Amino acid sequence: MSLIEKISQLGFDYRRKFLTADRESICNYWWSGFDFFLNKAFYQGRLDSVSAQVYEIAIKILREYFTNDNNQRLVYRHNNNWYDLKQQLDENIGKGKIGKGRDVVMVISALDFIDSIEENNIVKYSINKILNNNLKEIYTELQNSKCEKGIVQVGPKIAPFFLRDIVTLFELEDKIHGNDFIYLQPIDTWLRKIAKKINLVEQDAKDEIIINKIIEECNSANISPILFNQGAWYLGNNAFNILLDKIISDDVG
Repeated sequence: MSLIEKISQLGFDYRRKFLTADRESICNYWWSGFDFFLNKAFYQGRLDSVSAQVYEIAIKILREYFTNDNNQRLVYRHNNNWYDLKQQLDENIGKGKIGKGRDVVMVISALDFIDSIEENNIVKYSINKILNNNLKEIYTELQNSKCEKGIVQVGPKIAPFFLRDIVTLFELEDKIHGNDFIYLQPIDTWLRKIAKKINLVEQDAKDEIIINKIIEECNSANISPILFNQGAWYLGNNAFNILLDKIISDDVG
């Protein structure tokens, strides 16, 4: 088994641990879809434990304002630019509390985004884009730096992270064609380190080079570049536990 294949196999561990959302729920209920999105979007290059705390606080507050009633559409309307909700989020998230002020801006921006799309469901909206061969379009729409209506703090890491896991969860990989796999490759510290450690790219390689090399090597080895991406992240983030489990397993054996 090649090194790339071994790393890819860890992608299945990632899927078992992190992709447990109910597909019917997140596709048919705007709130569940929004929750799925936020569970990705808060992971903004900081300690996962901090991101998790910000997510939990935000979700708790948001649940006080929204329900799945009213034909599964947004119930709480954004009079005064979501003023009451934003104020409560600001009281709990930001400098001197947990997270940062931009986390609140991201939540409000995401609400504005889903309030503008059909059925207010960001997951269903994204799936439809993918099925209609418009992956690049939704990848661009989600990002504030690329689209005027994009979501604040969503960039070239969070957009493909969200879309990659939708493609996996709904088994849409066979709908991805040609070069579109580049829109499903979130690159973070772990991906960079592993790609360079296994000599996939040079030490000074930019993210664009890393993405293209991952796809090229995976295609040559007939391995899913999405599975490799998930496996590489899982390896980097869980290296200690993976090594310890192997030592224990070898000892028992």
